[in-house]
Amino acid sequence: MSSIAVRSAAERDFPAIARIQLTSPEAAQWPLGDYSGFEVLLALLHEGRTEVPAGFCAWRQTSLDEAELLNLAVVPEFRRRGVASALLNALIQIAKGT
Repeated sequence: MSSIAVRSAAERDFPAIARIQLTSPEAAQWPLGDYSGFEVLLALLHEGRTEVPAGFCAWRQTSLDEAELLNLAVVPEFRRRGVASALLNALIQIAKGT
């Protein structure tokens, strides 16, 4: 059984984000340096003892009650497993301050 954990991405996660982005040609293909100005969440799929970066989203708070999703990508083999939903739910909770 697998589970999904979402956490804020750190600079050490940028190589994983680059790999996820490359497997998702429909996502914006930004240079990694562009992510440093935004909030980035990384989804980790846990299958047993293995932790695999499965997706990410980049976003920014635009006002007290509004956030903007800038980029979202999920590794094709992990799609339809709730990764994007977990990312969006985490983004909403963080943006709401809960």
